[in-house]
Amino acid sequence: MFKENPNSGQMNIMNPYNSYPQYIKDALHKSWAPYFRQYLFHKIDEQRFSVLYSNKASRPNTPVNILVGLFFLKELCGWTDEEMISAFYFDYRVQYALAITDFDKERLCINTITNFRNRLCNYEEKNTVDLLQQQVDALTEELIRVSEMDNSLARQDSLMVSANCKKMNRLELVYTVNVNMIKVLLQADKI
Repeated sequence: MFKENPNSGQMNIMNPYNSYPQYIKDALHKSWAPYFRQYLFHKIDEQRFSVLYSNKASRPNTPVNILVGLFFLKELCGWTDEEMISAFYFDYRVQYALAITDFDKERLCINTITNFRNRLCNYEEKNTVDLLQQQVDALTEELIRVSEMDNSLARQDSLMVSANCKKMNRLELVYTVNVNMIKVLLQADKI
């Protein structure tokens, strides 16, 4: 069952932020986290992803804006899924960027990430619509507008190169690239 993230970003009274000294708060506000939160996280259109979930009454989904935000951070930081989950739990900048104020409500495991990724891939295969790419494009347009960037000369790439890459983990991707390179070298050697 699809449910949008009701979190307005209002801090829980037990949030660690409240106990940080002012110089730590200042450092946080000078980091990338507030910008990510304002210009990316809060602009993620969760409703776009509602087609991935059943209409039947069931356990609600993990907030889509958190999952998509984590995917962006994973790509930007070059994390594995395990590193991404560790950052989610142990890096306060990530928690702040994703407006996580209460860990009693927000839980995440590797299966949640894998299931969401599978839903995205299955939906794309069935409907030829890449929901994540649509979200990346929408956020790119928003960032271009906010930064007043002239994108006439800039090249805009997506986070995911091809549908096959989405299904592979990093080890499978490295293996496939190496196998393909060896095939090309063998073909070149025959010529």
